[in-house]
Amino acid sequence: MLAGPSIWSRGRGFIARLPVFVDGPNEGRRFWGVVSAVIDLDKLYRDAALCRDLPIDVAISGRDGREQDARSFFGDARVFQDNR
Repeated sequence: MLAGPSIWSRGRGFIARLPVFVDGPNEGRRFWGVVSAVIDLDKLYRDAALCRDLPIDVAISGRDGREQDARSFFGDARVFQDNR
């Protein structure tokens, strides 16, 4: 699950929470725990070249890993209405 973006004292970012499974000798695959990682939002946008002039329109929506909450937090939300 990817949640965010969130605002912190040092910037903005996403929090990734990923389940970890391990293979046991007898019980097969079992849940071990969850790993969390913080992704720097501004660095992600910069490294993905989203802040440059692109030949396509880009928008990102959704918060807290829920499809139902489709608020746009990057780009123009009208991109989601364009079916071309």
